[in-house]
Amino acid sequence: MNSEVWLLPVAILVGVMWVMIMEKLRRIERLLRNLRNEGNKPQ
Repeated sequence: MNSEVWLLPVAILVGVMWVMIMEKLRRIERLLRNLRNEGNKPQ
């Protein structure tokens, strides 16, 4: 059985998707923190 043949591209794809999702989450977290800081600033 050549299960390793298709396992490698799937692993690479999952890794790329994981990196992209983590980048999106980090960007959203930064945006939320900025919004919270803007709301806490005294006028």
